[in-house]
Amino acid sequence: MKRLFLIIAAICTFAGAAQAQKLVEGDLTFLQDVTELQVEITWDGTIIEGKTEEEYISSRKEAKEEDFETWKMKWYEEDRAVMRNRLTEAFTGSLKKRSEVTVTDTARYKVIFNIDRIEFGIVYPSTYTKTWSTIHFVDTETGETMAVMTYEKMRSGTDWVVASTKYFIADKLGNTTAKWLVKNKYINKK
Repeated sequence: MKRLFLIIAAICTFAGAAQAQKLVEGDLTFLQDVTELQVEITWDGTIIEGKTEEEYISSRKEAKEEDFETWKMKWYEEDRAVMRNRLTEAFTGSLKKRSEVTVTDTARYKVIFNIDRIEFGIVYPSTYTKTWSTIHFVDTETGETMAVMTYEKMRSGTDWVVASTKYFIADKLGNTTAKWLVKNKYINKK
C-alpha cells in the first residue's frame, strides 16, 4: 500500500510538472526547419516576493546597510550577466544534445525569456524557489511574435542565496525549454 502511494505521488508530481509549461499563443511548427536561434532574457514587469523589482531592491536596503549600492549594482549587472550566460549555455547545451539547432547572435528567430515572477525558497524548512516566465518566439526580420509559451511555478534551487538561485532558475529554464521543444517535435531531433 505504501509503495502504491509513492507511485501515485510520483505520477502526480510529473503530471503537475508537465502542465507547468504550455503554449498559450501561436504555433511553433515554424521551428521545424530552423537550424539557428537567438536567445535573450528580460526582466520586464518582474514581481519578486510580491513586490515590483524596484520595491524588492529598496526593501533590501536596511539588510544590506553600507553594502547596499554594491549589492544593487551586482543585482542589476553581475547577477543578470550570470543568469543570461547560464540560460544561453543551458538552452544551447540541451539543444546540442538533442538536435541540429545552434544558438547564434544572427539567427532569424529569437527566443526571449522574460522572468515574470520569483518567490524565493528558504533552506529550513526546505522549499523550492518558484518562477513564472513568459517565452516569446520572435521573427527578428519582421518583429512579429510567432508564439508565446508560459511556465507557471517552475521549481528550482532550494536556498535563499540570490545569486545561486538565479543561476539555477536560468539553468532549469534553458534546459527545460529546449527539452520541451524537441520532445513535442517543434525542433527536429538529431
